[in-house]
Amino acid sequence: MTFSCKYSGAPDDSAAFKDNTQFFAVYDASNTSPIKITVDPKLKLTLKDNDKVIVEAIEGNADANGTFLVRNVGRSSFELFKLDGTPTKGVTAAKPKTGRWGTLPYHAALDTSKELTKVFNRVTGDDSDGTFLGTFVKVNGVDRNPKTGIRFRVWQRGKRDIGQLLLNIPLTDALGNELQPGPYDVTFFGDVNNQ
Repeated sequence: MTFSCKYSGAPDDSAAFKDNTQFFAVYDASNTSPIKITVDPKLKLTLKDNDKVIVEAIEGNADANGTFLVRNVGRSSFELFKLDGTPTKGVTAAKPKTGRWGTLPYHAALDTSKELTKVFNRVTGDDSDGTFLGTFVKVNGVDRNPKTGIRFRVWQRGKRDIGQLLLNIPLTDALGNELQPGPYDVTFFGDVNNQ
């Protein structure tokens, strides 16, 4: 199926792309050094040491808010380190179930718009956050970055009120040049679980 979607362009770590990530609830932020973030055990963390995350809205432990490197990733927790690699230091224990975290860098995104909920619902299905793998996409006849060979696919759901779909990598033309932001006819096809 092919639909006109607004493309965000290649993202960076700026606030302009802040909504282009999937945020998850923080269950706890310790007052230890380094600060240990505890998340929903059903989430199945896929973080690796030195991945970047953004943490925000933590009440009671302001030092847990910001952009960090993660280390000592467990099944439902990770520790926060400053971007220079030094450990964070918690001031007070956070209130339970406050705040949220998301991965960085932000992702390129497609806006399927409110009117195109059939696109959004078809490619996202009823799968829960964190396990959805999406579908492949093609723009202007190009289905992968020709320089890397990585196929374009919807990576995760973004903002639901605009039917946003996050992409695994920025879209390119047939020569590997990144596409500029704007509307494109996007073809959604295949199931990444079966490819």
